[in-house]
Amino acid sequence: MRTSYKFFAGVAAAGLVIASGSAYTAANTVPANTGAGYGSTTATGVTVATMTVNPAANPINLGSVVYTVASDVSSMDFVLSNNGVVVTAACGASYSNPTTTITCTPDSTTTIASITSFGLTATN
Repeated sequence: MRTSYKFFAGVAAAGLVIASGSAYTAANTVPANTGAGYGSTTATGVTVATMTVNPAANPINLGSVVYTVASDVSSMDFVLSNNGVVVTAACGASYSNPTTTITCTPDSTTTIASITSFGLTATN
């Protein structure tokens, strides 16, 4: 009888550890104001007139993507994306009335074959 009591006590203790472990991992608390976050908005009234894809010196790689926008958006920040995934690229804009030219130059490892679609995100 004593052996079965020890066995059941061991099983009960293991169950308590498992139950308390799962309860502990399920209770996550995150501070309300972390200073980080994500937001988005839809830009309206901006018309992309042209988009040009330029190969790098090694034509396998992407050299730059140049957009011409029919308004002054030069104060915005731009992010180049490939099928919704951000491409590591330096993007800059210059305004010459009435258009803004936005040039995004990806890092040297981005191949043209890896790009399935281009996206340009502008933020203030």
